[in-house]
Amino acid sequence: GEGLINKEISFMLKGKVHKYGENVDTDAIIPARYLNVSDPAELYL
Repeated sequence: GEGLINKEISFMLKGKVHKYGENVDTDAIIPARYLNVSDPAELYL
């Protein structure tokens, strides 16, 4: 029979990070009034 094979997958990400403190108000980053899109074509952009 076939056995279960465990493969370790590893990769490296490289880029810039913006680290903020604790309790970040995400509504201050993207206000909820701009999150009212429901048209699939617009969401795809």
